[in-house]
Amino acid sequence: MNIKQITNEISKNGFYYIPSYISNKKVEVINKQIKSNLTKFKTSTKGKASGTEFFNGNRILLNHLLNLRINTFSLSLLLINSKINKNFKKIAKNLLSDSYLRRIDSYISPVDKKPIIDWHNDTSYSGAEKPLKKLHHPNFYKLRFFLYLSDVKHKNGSLALIPGSHKIVSALTEIFYKNILQYEPYWNLDSFKKVISKNNFKNEIIKIVGEQNYVDFFKKIEFIQNSSDTNEYDIESKAGGLVIFDDRVFHRGSSCLETDRTVMRFIYASKQFN
Repeated sequence: MNIKQITNEISKNGFYYIPSYISNKKVEVINKQIKSNLTKFKTSTKGKASGTEFFNGNRILLNHLLNLRINTFSLSLLLINSKINKNFKKIAKNLLSDSYLRRIDSYISPVDKKPIIDWHNDTSYSGAEKPLKKLHHPNFYKLRFFLYLSDVKHKNGSLALIPGSHKIVSALTEIFYKNILQYEPYWNLDSFKKVISKNNFKNEIIKIVGEQNYVDFFKKIEFIQNSSDTNEYDIESKAGGLVIFDDRVFHRGSSCLETDRTVMRFIYASKQFN
């Protein structure tokens, strides 16, 4: 594992893919472990039928104990102290200021014609008109380690990411954070395009990222919008593959037309910009 190469690619494109990060045998072991700890989600949980929150601060570990979920508690500790997570910790340390483990979970997305989740990014307050929390610092993001535990492909659970989109999102975040222009809500590609198409936003974004980065990203948005459900940006993978990404990147989860999709996520954040 070349940490320098991984961090350079994530800084440049916003993500990095490692095929066969874990062996098929390890995939089988983890699948068996997590499927014995599944919790059914509410039907309102988009794209997720069941799963487990293993860690989200010590309160979750305590909750497992208080509710006598001893197996889940034990597996949570095993995951936190695993070699897999130790490697993730090293990568996060190179990308995030004062990094820490924020969350470990797993979930299963059922067969469905609809996308697991459509194009979006995870630092946009879910499109809130008035964010309840303070506006994010431009360097605020979470680093997500997305481990496939089932085979995925276009229209069967693959993750798609737009290269370089984190730079445009960071620029817009900076504009709001520094109060250069007034905050406007966005979440999906359509609403994001609407904001950055305005001349005042366009000019400020270009000042930060340069005209070429702006133009390249805009072309990618228009290509996606004009190509229906394109597979241009999908990362297809066998079980055991790993996608690491900056969650400012615009991404979407493909529909699952053939089989359920099982994933495990390790999420790191920065104490400095949290």
